[in-house]
This record gives sequence, structure tokens and C-alpha cells, in this order.
Amino acid sequence: NVGIGTDSPTSKLSISGSQAAIDLTRGTAGDSKWGFSSDSSALYIAELSTGSTDYIMTFKETTGNVGIGTTGPTAALQVVGLAEYADNAAALAAGLTAGAFYRTGDLLKVVH
Repeated sequence: NVGIGTDSPTSKLSISGSQAAIDLTRGTAGDSKWGFSSDSSALYIAELSTGSTDYIMTFKETTGNVGIGTTGPTAALQVVGLAEYADNAAALAAGLTAGAFYRTGDLLKVVH
């Protein structure tokens, strides 16, 4: 077992500490980084840029909820920030492909 920030790793790789995260940097300095981190109640997948963090997906341990575009999902699956299109034709014209989700007002729709 390998430990980072711990003298007593409990699995093949244990990362411990107040900033226990895994950062994956692509390209050269200044390019975005992808990160996996957690706190006492969730696992986060995020894009880390200079000065900001865009949370891509959140897995809440206490509720089992999954959030895309939010760090506090309040339902089993919560997606924040879906594009809005008038209809299927408009979604296709914008570049969405079959199976993609979009919304029209309060209605969730799937491109077909």
C-alpha cells in the first residue's frame, strides 16, 4: 500500500489531508487541470483553471445523489445548466446529436 499524506495507508493508494485531491494536468503550464477531490460528504470531479473551479460532477455520500454542474444535488440525479432550445430541430441545428438532453422551458427533452 502507498500513502500520500498518511503513514498508515489502508488501500493500494491512500491520499489523506485537508487538500486530498488528484490533479491531472494536460499540455503545458496554463492549460486546464482535471481534479478529483472529496470532503466529508462528497466526491467531486472538476476542471481546475487559474482562479476558478468548475465542478463537473458531484457524488454525495450522505444521500447517494449525483449532480452534474452542481456541488449540492437535491435529487437522485440533478443536472444544472442544460441548454434550452425551442424544439428538436433547433437542438439538432445547434449541433446536439441523438440521445443528448436539452430543455424547452421546464420540460426535459431528448434529441431524436
